Amino acid sequence: MYLMSRKLQNILINWAVEFGPIAIFFIMLAIMGETPSGFVLSTGVFTLGTIVALTVSYVREGRIALFAAVAGAFIVGFGIVTVISDNPNVFMFKDTAYNGFFALVLLPGLIARKGSLKLFFNSLFDLTEEGWFKLSFHYFILFALIAVSNEFIWRHYPQTVWIVSKYIATFSTVALGFCEIPLGKKYRNPTASAWGVRVTSRSDKPELN
Repeated sequence: MYLMSRKLQNILINWAVEFGPIAIFFIMLAIMGETPSGFVLSTGVFTLGTIVALTVSYVREGRIALFAAVAGAFIVGFGIVTVISDNPNVFMFKDTAYNGFFALVLLPGLIARKGSLKLFFNSLFDLTEEGWFKLSFHYFILFALIAVSNEFIWRHYPQTVWIVSKYIATFSTVALGFCEIPLGKKYRNPTASAWGVRVTSRSDKPELN
């Protein structure tokens, strides 16, 4: 029961790192307005929030999960450049680079019919190889669609349209996470919980110490 509680805490921390700062970003945009200066300021707060979230994760666990670390690196890197350059386009392009990166990481594994998402979440979820493959395929589609659509939108439409698309992309990511719950139950290993969460005490990598 204790191990299960710890795994659930890790999942919640990953979600907080992924979606907590973006929630703050949207709130700041609502407060500051969707002007270029308001966007840059909101990006700065988003970047700071991500740094805080990653720090809290490291203090609590003594490490940062690989997926959270990579996501955080994209946000912090592009966020700092956006603030320094005072150019919203830099941060809008971030979603193309971020989602395109993960799509390209997953693609070779899918071609070999392997689930490369296991590299990022094996310490949290205990799934069969078929389960990892299906999960990786679903997220590859999401990452690819967001990368392509984002690249088109930020280059051809006003900032206000991009913000709406960002809402949609964020909601779609959250929705897919919930939709994958039945997959976790169906393709879990016998050692997993009923939801496919890892309950053994193995210290699977990769995680950043």
